[in-house]
Amino acid sequence: MARPKSEKSFTQMLRIAIQEASDDGKSTKLRALADRLVQEGINGNIVAIKEIADRLDGKPVQVNENHNENMNYEISDRPLTEDEWAEEYATGK
Repeated sequence: MARPKSEKSFTQMLRIAIQEASDDGKSTKLRALADRLVQEGINGNIVAIKEIADRLDGKPVQVNENHNENMNYEISDRPLTEDEWAEEYATGK
């Protein structure tokens, strides 16, 4: 689904603004934001620490223990016999 033009133009303007010189004239606003994020992390802001870690190391992969793509399921209209069930689900395996 395509973004409306108004969203795209805002994104473009944000990219332009972030690359402009910061108030000190020595760096960009993007650098000023990065410096602020690092300082917040140093001050103990857990959200800033998480954001920095996600940017440097990547977001952690979430594991869904209830889902295994490698499992093969066999669907049958017939219930298992006692012997079949015992063979399939015996705890001594």
